[in-house]
Amino acid sequence: MMKVSTLLSAAQWAQHTFGSVHVGDQRRTKRAVAMATAMAGSPAASLPMQMASEADLHAAYRFLQTPDISYEQLIQPHVQQTRAEARQTERVLLIQDTTEVDYQQHPTTTGLGPIGNGSHHGFFLQSVLAVRPEDRQVLGLAHQEPFLRQPVPKGESKRERQQRPRESQVWERSVQAIGVPPSGVQWIHVGDRYSDMFPFLSLCREMQCDFVVRAAQDRCVDVRIEQADAPLPKRSHHRRGEQPNVKPTAGHLFDVVETWAAMGEQDLNLPASKQRKARVAHVKLSYGSLRLWPPETAASADLRPITSLGNKENCRACKQAHNQNETKYFRILHGDSILLRDLRPALFPQSTSKYSRSPLPG
Repeated sequence: MMKVSTLLSAAQWAQHTFGSVHVGDQRRTKRAVAMATAMAGSPAASLPMQMASEADLHAAYRFLQTPDISYEQLIQPHVQQTRAEARQTERVLLIQDTTEVDYQQHPTTTGLGPIGNGSHHGFFLQSVLAVRPEDRQVLGLAHQEPFLRQPVPKGESKRERQQRPRESQVWERSVQAIGVPPSGVQWIHVGDRYSDMFPFLSLCREMQCDFVVRAAQDRCVDVRIEQADAPLPKRSHHRRGEQPNVKPTAGHLFDVVETWAAMGEQDLNLPASKQRKARVAHVKLSYGSLRLWPPETAASADLRPITSLGNKENCRACKQAHNQNETKYFRILHGDSILLRDLRPALFPQSTSKYSRSPLPG
């Protein structure tokens, strides 16, 4: 296998990525490689600008309109190569997110669905990018799935909504598709606030993977780490602070992490954007151990608590940024095996900032 650290030309990359696709005819494979070479040479250009001649452009259109050629066939070799490389890498970040592909400028295109607030049409693309964190080397796509948003049935009850397949389950399908890492290899699934779903976090553990997720849900938690995933006592439906069936050590995630002392802090110089001026953000990093409770829903009835071991390196992190009179909290949940010192370069890049108080431990 060609090492990912090797710098490839557009032609070499196209041959390495698409040279083994199976599309029914070797001439089609050659056409796929030729198109990929042209696209890689000018990735921001339109298809007519990428193709060298009118004949190449018409050949590309015929290729893309061939019913026997599918997206899955074209991407499969690249995904297989990426996963093979990930199995040979000590630690890999599997960064997952959703992209909206907007076809509003193509009103006659069929087979699409609503996107955004429903005023445009197109499709969604769930992608998992494999990255080596030490040097930020991109290994490639470990998984990718296009999907359509399904309209919510009229009059649907909460119970019915929980029982039918949901759009958010695409996150779980990605974890399932990538699978279990080999012994001695650590795969870390990374997601934004939308990925803070208990079934997703639980599946990461089931597949022997870790996770780094920006917390969005103010979940019930406790610090009874010694009980691991033992079943929880039945919870009351009383308001917070009036729960007779919950032991005093129980609480809520956001309340607990705000009590943790800062273990490191520094200033980050943030460049200007179209929406905001350049500014300096003061960032603090706190950490501690928690046991996350599963939600009380029918869909989560079989899920157990998620536990983090209690020490300085195996922890859950809370990152908070201050900008003048503004305070923002970025609560980050992660699994047992992620070392705080390994997250430090991402949270506190030395090239753009300096410590304002003390360096982080480790």
